[in-house]
Amino acid sequence: MNKWIRSFFCIALLTALFSGLNACSHHTPTYVEDPVLQNLPDHERRLIAEIDMSGIQVIKQGMRFIFVIPTDGFFEHDTHELRSDRDKDLDRLAEFIVRYTHYFVHPRVTVTGYTDKVWLNPARRKLSKRYADAIALILQEDGVSSVISVRGEGAKHPIASNKYPMGTAFNKRVEVIIH
Repeated sequence: MNKWIRSFFCIALLTALFSGLNACSHHTPTYVEDPVLQNLPDHERRLIAEIDMSGIQVIKQGMRFIFVIPTDGFFEHDTHELRSDRDKDLDRLAEFIVRYTHYFVHPRVTVTGYTDKVWLNPARRKLSKRYADAIALILQEDGVSSVISVRGEGAKHPIASNKYPMGTAFNKRVEVIIH
């Protein structure tokens, strides 16, 4: 009888061991283990979709997110004054940044403004910095406590030709990078 009990316990132990190993093989990766959008929590994915629908371009590179905000759609024409009807869109962006920076040990946010080549160079740099300052201020007011660096690059780094109106519209932008 003793042999039978030992055999039973060995079989039970092996069954438990294999069951445990099988359960481990069905592990769903966390976002940090596999940084793809599908592994983000539902609320963060919803925020990304809403941000994208607002006209802010969303670019994902590994753990880094880049948000490209078109100044023509978010600022009054040729000024650094934010349009009041865009507050909600920027609030969503700030909410996402606040949530997303928890994935980093030392999160950083870079806000960089760009313009087209219509203005003279000193004015372009000043206006692009004011664009970036305005966005950074909204983010801070909405709770982004990460270190935010702000720059104005003027007409540097164009993403389209400045020869055509559509190109200048693309070049007038603010990029918010979470890294």
